Amino acid sequence: MLFAPRTHAAVLDALPDRTGGPPPDPLTRPGGAGLLLVGLALGFVPLAALLPRRAGASTGGPRTGARRWLAAAVPAAGLGAALAALLPTARLPLAVGGYVAVFLLLTGVLLAAAARFARPFARTTRAPATASGVRPAVVAAVLLGYAVLAVALPLHLGFTSTVPVGARWWLLPLVTFCCLVFLLGAERLADGPGVRYAATGGIAVLVLAVAAVLGLAPGFVLLVVPLFAALVAWQAAWALVLRRRGAPWWLAPSVGAVLLAWPMATTLPLA
Repeated sequence: MLFAPRTHAAVLDALPDRTGGPPPDPLTRPGGAGLLLVGLALGFVPLAALLPRRAGASTGGPRTGARRWLAAAVPAAGLGAALAALLPTARLPLAVGGYVAVFLLLTGVLLAAAARFARPFARTTRAPATASGVRPAVVAAVLLGYAVLAVALPLHLGFTSTVPVGARWWLLPLVTFCCLVFLLGAERLADGPGVRYAATGGIAVLVLAVAAVLGLAPGFVLLVVPLFAALVAWQAAWALVLRRRGAPWWLAPSVGAVLLAWPMATTLPLA
């Protein structure tokens, strides 16, 4: 509706003393921004190649089976949605986003707890890096900055403002922390396979939609779910790239948290 040519034409017709000019073309900016977003998303692949390959992998403990993973992921997300509905999330000055952030925080904690219960005697060891820790740390900082640029710039140029203002300055790190806890819990429960990691995010998206239908979450969440689903898929694709490079275990959740949190904290309406 915001970018429909009919909407823009109606607004121009309502203005007094209209001087004419070319007809409005509101899809130009979103179209260009979409191409920029795709380009920046694909640009992450060669940038991640700067990371030195690591031979490390989790060993020394049993992995979570597919059935056990599914039996843990679905109840964790469902319980997270129910608990978030009981908490005073509306006190956060971020309408809709407050519930989503708390839901992700609780679900992440529950996922990590479920992973610990599923593998109570697992011991994780990782092979040493093939290079010094200085270069990976520098590349990780570059990737985090790139993630901010990749999600914030196209949205800001083509869709809506993504510059933190007012309360959004302190809401942004808070929402980022909630997203990080969720992704760390998903990483811990997935225990390696990228399909399970991506599917855990998909389960969270479905649970959010169901929670909105049942009245546990604000109804406006249904409008946010498609965007959230796209962001979840985006961060899962980047996580796969980093996993193939043998990146440190915390890097994919950290980069993904930025992708999820920045649009949530800067574009959703303030209460």
